[in-house]
Amino acid sequence: MEKLKYTAIAISSIGLLFHSMEWPYASFITLIGLSSVTIYCIIKIFKS
Repeated sequence: MEKLKYTAIAISSIGLLFHSMEWPYASFITLIGLSSVTIYCIIKIFKS
């Protein structure tokens, strides 16, 4: 579960960095990263 959290944060950070440099596919990478963070949060809510 911790790997999902850190991977999602890393992908989101890379996507936002690429987005600030206006690289192609940056929005897609950011979407994947933020979706992973959302999934992680939903799993944590339903587990507790």
